[in-house]
Amino acid sequence: MMFKNLLRRKLRTLFALFGVALAIAALVALSAVTEGMLLQLKRLATDYRGDVMVQATGVLDPLFSQLPFDTISKLRELPEVKAAYPVVSYLTKVPRLGTAAQNDPDKMRYFLVFALPSGSALLKRHKLVAGNYFSTGMPELILGADAAHQMNLKVGDRLLLSHTQFSIVGIFKTGIRLLDGAAIYSIQEFRRIFSNAKLNLVALDLHSPKTDLTTVIDKINADHTELEALESAKILDHFRHAALFQNFANGLSIIALCIATLGILNVMMMSIHERTREIGILRAIGWPAGMIVKMIVSEAFLLALAGGFLGAWLGWAGTELLISSVDIGIVNALYPPALWIKAAVLTVSVGVIGATWPAWKALRISPLEALRYE
Repeated sequence: MMFKNLLRRKLRTLFALFGVALAIAALVALSAVTEGMLLQLKRLATDYRGDVMVQATGVLDPLFSQLPFDTISKLRELPEVKAAYPVVSYLTKVPRLGTAAQNDPDKMRYFLVFALPSGSALLKRHKLVAGNYFSTGMPELILGADAAHQMNLKVGDRLLLSHTQFSIVGIFKTGIRLLDGAAIYSIQEFRRIFSNAKLNLVALDLHSPKTDLTTVIDKINADHTELEALESAKILDHFRHAALFQNFANGLSIIALCIATLGILNVMMMSIHERTREIGILRAIGWPAGMIVKMIVSEAFLLALAGGFLGAWLGWAGTELLISSVDIGIVNALYPPALWIKAAVLTVSVGVIGATWPAWKALRISPLEALRYE
């Protein structure tokens, strides 16, 4: 009977179904991408962290920080600092299929590049699966395993980066998609290529793990107002664009779910209006109010559930398609159990909320008036 009632107005039902599906798809896709991005940033922050991280004051997040290179010498003068490691990242373009496409702009792709000190502890955190780490001599780099596979490159091949031919001396794999799709070369080579370039971050290792981090951080912030020192364990809290994206995803999902709820509400209200006489007959032959409410809620719930399943599949499929089509590894997805629970709860909520007003309206229908309704 539920199916029969929903199929009376097929087009209207389909609109409501796809409204729910699109809302749940948006929720799944945006939440999965946000979770994946946060996981990558967390692992990236862990991979490049020292005891203390230093960025420029007032930036949106560490990736947008710009520091002069003399910041390194200033920080190394601090008696608590054992080592200071400069970190640089930037986007450039490289050929999609390796050396064969280097002169064809249509076959170029955006590519993430990091510059690190050769021989540093930060560099050694990138575990090699082939070759060796770069030295300070000839232009050399190590390439992420994903990038090497996508561009069909191996140790001994050459890659044009920033108008410089680099020799690939090693392949590394970290398990972080963002890094495994990137390249790393020496900070010395970076300064040679970009004479006016600046740093993004400085990672500081302290002499003693017992050193009071708060004291060192307060000292740096007080003596150098252009710098902002952060405790490495809390660096993820300063990736503000991730929080903005998460808030945007939540806001868009709420709007979509409101629209989906209104869609179901419209379908059910129109259904009640068209079935006024039928509901009156059911009440007249003895159907209790609870049965009428159950019928209305069941139809709305069935519509929401079908839309929810369709939306969950569309959200997953669309997200995976996006990931496979985007070169830069920042786009990644994570589907924790909490995401599917959230989607299920919201699907049920849409059905119940969308049925509440129509069910109340159905209860107010007088059997005598309904029998006279045309």
